[in-house]
Amino acid sequence: KANNGTFIVDNEFYVFSSVATEKPNIEYDKDLALGQYISDDILKTGIKLSGGDYIIKIKDNMSTINMDDKIVIRLPRDLDAVKNVTEALNKIFKEVSLNATGLKEVDLRYSKPVLIYWTHA
Repeated sequence: KANNGTFIVDNEFYVFSSVATEKPNIEYDKDLALGQYISDDILKTGIKLSGGDYIIKIKDNMSTINMDDKIVIRLPRDLDAVKNVTEALNKIFKEVSLNATGLKEVDLRYSKPVLIYWTHA
């Protein structure tokens, strides 16, 4: 879902259709147009990561993935940093049991991932 409507994007990152849907996989803070090639690398990464039950929100200088409203993943907008996001997430999720640990947030905007856990008072 972009500012100006909801669209379908193909595997080559071209906007090829507008649709009426109530539950988009991605919320994007800019306009899109039919036939447009998507050059925004963070949006491309979001498209690659989409498809689950979570919503990817891309806004301002970062992208946020909300997974089942339990875990927030913050992604950088920098192209070089974005390239290894999927690999980094796979490593983190392989090491961390999501349900057992109380993982709240994964921040990949820095040179090393920052993991934030829920605290119990």
